[in-house]
Amino acid sequence: MKIMGIDIGTTTVSIVLTDTETGKQLARETVEHNSFLQSSRPEQKIQDPGQIYEIVRELLAKMQGEHGLPDGIGFTGQMHGMLYVDASGMAVSPLYTWQDGSGEIPLEDGRTCVEILFLLSDLTWRQAGDALTCRDRSFCMRL
Repeated sequence: MKIMGIDIGTTTVSIVLTDTETGKQLARETVEHNSFLQSSRPEQKIQDPGQIYEIVRELLAKMQGEHGLPDGIGFTGQMHGMLYVDASGMAVSPLYTWQDGSGEIPLEDGRTCVEILFLLSDLTWRQAGDALTCRDRSFCMRL
């Protein structure tokens, strides 16, 4: 049985193909995706999801051509990233990475979203992309 693992990291896409019966690695490739987009706002850390998608497609096609179809595929990616999609699953925004600092931009009253959420909660808030998350995961899941 051949299993393919795909990892989409902050700067790279990695694919590993493994034979699960022997434990032998059949193929491995890592490619830099260079998908960061320029922004006029230095706190913004965004990427082009289309560019990442095309690199994944190219790597998958290459591995399939060399090794055939895998029996299973597993994906992993950037923790705390955010991508807005439409009803058909197509990206309608850039990928906001875990490095994005938009929640620290002062609002009209001078406070940031992080500060406001901290005042509204007894939990410690931390920014993760354009989404603000807290360290208590169970509370975040209820929001």
